[in-house]
Amino acid sequence: MGSSVRKVQVLMVALLLAAGLQGACAQVAANDIDVFTATQDRHRVATTEGPPAADQRVFMTLPGCETTKHTLYLPKNWKATGNYPVLVEYLGNNGNVSTNKTHASMGQLICNRRDYIVLCLPFLNEKKVEQQFWWGDPATTVAYAKAAIRDVCANWGGDADKLVLIGHSRGAIACNYIGLYDDEIAKLWRGMIPVSHYGNRHMGLKGHLVAWEIPEGVDIANMQRLGSTPQLIVAEYHDTAASPKKIKQKSAQSIGMLKAEHGITTMDEAVKQMKLAPAYIPEQTVEFIDKYGSPDRRIDYLPLPYLNHTPDYFQFDIPQRAAVEAWLSRILGDAPAARIQPKRKIPGHPQT
Repeated sequence: MGSSVRKVQVLMVALLLAAGLQGACAQVAANDIDVFTATQDRHRVATTEGPPAADQRVFMTLPGCETTKHTLYLPKNWKATGNYPVLVEYLGNNGNVSTNKTHASMGQLICNRRDYIVLCLPFLNEKKVEQQFWWGDPATTVAYAKAAIRDVCANWGGDADKLVLIGHSRGAIACNYIGLYDDEIAKLWRGMIPVSHYGNRHMGLKGHLVAWEIPEGVDIANMQRLGSTPQLIVAEYHDTAASPKKIKQKSAQSIGMLKAEHGITTMDEAVKQMKLAPAYIPEQTVEFIDKYGSPDRRIDYLPLPYLNHTPDYFQFDIPQRAAVEAWLSRILGDAPAARIQPKRKIPGHPQT
């Protein structure tokens, strides 16, 4: 575990260097951040029923699916003649796109409501009814995703060559389970950012199988479809001996509880005193990827200085958020020849 954590710290420093944040690197490498005092400087806009417009997040429907909703956010600097990267997002369990219920979108926070379109999609059952928990019918969900992506690229300035799949919790698992469900959808992505979990079945800390309701073998098959598509795997810290409930608060500042009860003010102290590790270590994600990933895989890991499980991490001014932004800029700036798919073709799109 120690070598994996050290490797992750080096990767995080490299990402920060790419962002021009050399002065913050030593601090971040040691997780020497008092999250309790971090500034909340980003906010989401509420979802409305109005027509799409700059700096608005609105409910959308597709022809033939009028009872099913997804949301579309157009950035502050959106223009009808522009062409924008698209963050395609899935929510965590208990998140519901059609009712805007809980587990709010990360996309607006990551992009600071500029430069990117954010498309938030539902999980559906066979009748195209949104599922608040887990998967419903993956084939129906995937078909809807392809249609919604076609729509945003054809009508709202989405760049079909710059689609990035993101998600928190269940949405993170969906990056592989839904985003790599078949060869057609797997070819769409310029990159993926799964936050807080990954699509690998594994043995939990108490010796039981954590399958995420993914059929046996599917997680392995999905890794073959991933190939060299870049992923940035992001996670909060977990107690490697089984996280006590008292540090798993929904508040975006749960490290404040450590500060009050234990006098711990930085993640560096918490990691040492409480034997913490980024979630992708106890969830055996690194081992899974090392075993089943492509030899030319392009996967980075980024631990967040939090203990809680929430999509609100990126509301706060922490260097790790800048690292995510730098990673996005890097993969979207890659020359097409450097990627496995020179052009991400959208099935049924007029360009194909």
